[in-house]
Amino acid sequence: MAACSGLPPNRKLTAEDRRRGCLASAKLRAALAVAAYEDVAPEIHALHAQGQSLRDIAAALTDAGLMTRHGRAWNHVQVARVLARGEPTRV
Repeated sequence: MAACSGLPPNRKLTAEDRRRGCLASAKLRAALAVAAYEDVAPEIHALHAQGQSLRDIAAALTDAGLMTRHGRAWNHVQVARVLARGEPTRV
């Protein structure tokens, strides 16, 4: 719930309502992140399986002209987060 703790309290919402709202927001943000990187996630996993470091993977993605969903260059933390979400599902 730390992500929502900085919001001003709404007097009409109960603590349970705020908790459920924070959980729903976190679930939505996670789903958006997965969807945003579904095209590049297989490449990240393949490079990692080859033994490349997180920094090397980030540099390779940036050098290839791929940007994060916010239009920025990749860094090792973002690569680690994509890897932490697990292997992409194949349909």
